[in-house]
Amino acid sequence: ERHADAVAELAEAIRLWRASQEASAAIGGQAAPATKLTNNKPAVLEQSSEEPATTTAKVRVKLPAQSFQVPRGSFDVEFLEDGCVTLRGKSASFTVKRSDIRCVYALPPPNEQPPKILIALHAPLAVGKATVTCLLVTPKAEAKAKDKALPLCDDSGKELRRGPPMHMWEGALADMTPELIVVWPDIDTFKSSHENAGLACYYGVENGFFFPLQTGLAFVQKPTLFLPHSDVECIEMDRQA
Repeated sequence: ERHADAVAELAEAIRLWRASQEASAAIGGQAAPATKLTNNKPAVLEQSSEEPATTTAKVRVKLPAQSFQVPRGSFDVEFLEDGCVTLRGKSASFTVKRSDIRCVYALPPPNEQPPKILIALHAPLAVGKATVTCLLVTPKAEAKAKDKALPLCDDSGKELRRGPPMHMWEGALADMTPELIVVWPDIDTFKSSHENAGLACYYGVENGFFFPLQTGLAFVQKPTLFLPHSDVECIEMDRQA
């Protein structure tokens, strides 16, 4: 499994840090529950029946200045104690509940660009006057960092650990819940003649990449789409001149 050792090491570091925080809270009579990390299989979370709501939960860890394509902009990503994820930007912020996340995939483009992370949602997320059904982010290293690393910080901004951007994302998501691991495309599901996980293609007049994945079909980047296998009735294929 790709990055398995690094992700396990990062998740353990986060667990130890949280344990120290919980021990401090317990001294003051406010012990917090711990989360167990023991799953590395693709999973689809059950859809929440509750209405989206704001949260007052504390920040567990955060990743600063991440480059999102959907919604477009740079956001600090806060992973909260109640399992929510907040994208905090300069002009707008968005919060996604853990139960509204369908699945998470890493998408390595065939053109050797950095891999992206696709977070598919059960329910549309309002972004201004529009709605989106997926989040799309390119994990980004700290600005001007010579080691090309991304810091994982606590709520005060104190650096807990740093490493390759994709590793930091994988560890932060895995710490939230076992089901939120970042799943990489399986070459047994699909592999192109050029040994890639996706294909360059068009959606209407927009060019992008198409990925046949373990639980659905994805297209990035404009528009960003995820279609679960259960929603597919049939597929037509034609040879184009």
